[in-house]
Amino acid sequence: MAERLAGELLRFTYRSDDGGFAVAAVGVQGEDGLRAEHTAVGPIGHLSPGVHVVLEGSWREHPRFGRNFRVKSYLAEDPRTLSGLERYLASGAVAGLGPELARRAVARFGLDTLRILSEEPQRLREVKGIGERRLGEIVAHWERDRSGRQLSVLLRAHGLGASVASRILDRYGDEALLTIARDPYRLAEEIPGIGFKTADAIAASQGIGPGDGRRAEAAVRWLLLRAGDEGHCYLPQSALIERAGAALGIGAEALGAALDRLTLSRKIVRRPLGEGGDEAVY
Repeated sequence: MAERLAGELLRFTYRSDDGGFAVAAVGVQGEDGLRAEHTAVGPIGHLSPGVHVVLEGSWREHPRFGRNFRVKSYLAEDPRTLSGLERYLASGAVAGLGPELARRAVARFGLDTLRILSEEPQRLREVKGIGERRLGEIVAHWERDRSGRQLSVLLRAHGLGASVASRILDRYGDEALLTIARDPYRLAEEIPGIGFKTADAIAASQGIGPGDGRRAEAAVRWLLLRAGDEGHCYLPQSALIERAGAALGIGAEALGAALDRLTLSRKIVRRPLGEGGDEAVY
């Protein structure tokens, strides 16, 4: 059974370039009012100091570095303390808010600062040093950061790290979550590092059923690519239908409809194959 560690992400002592591995200090408030610091190790390097985290994993004893918490999964939440909020804003999590402006914003709005950022961003002009140009920079980055955090939570459940989330955000911008909700199979086509199987797992988590047309179309492309890796230039349609049924549980009717749509959109080509009525699918 997984153990839990919940508290404020204080700082990093190490993190890899892609955020896939990090060593961090987590502050936990005790019942006596005193804060204890614990070391957490795992895929949390893309988070920002100051956020509240709920980590799941297990405690380990390292022969050199002592007791630490090995993170398997996490939930990142907004900061819960003024010091954490100031640390979060000053860490570079929001472009345009350096340490001094972060201090002023928290002094002005307190724990309401994040709500102000989201709902009444024009009020940031009440903070000395924030003009219209800087305000635009702050708001744009805050929106991207919020989308990025939500995206990271979704992807982490499927074993994907911060580098993949960054590629998705670079490709789709603020439309990333909406794009995934509409057609997660686009990820397999357009994002390096995501294949059909991963996109299929994401689709299932989004409620897309096994017979969905988007899945059938993506399956055709995936099966043809696999056939290419095996040295084939094409697959007979009958073999394609058989493979889709055996490997993915997609019925002949759903796959036939997908083949028709892909042919009309010119994503595949079909040619007669002999006299048996079968077709070669390229």
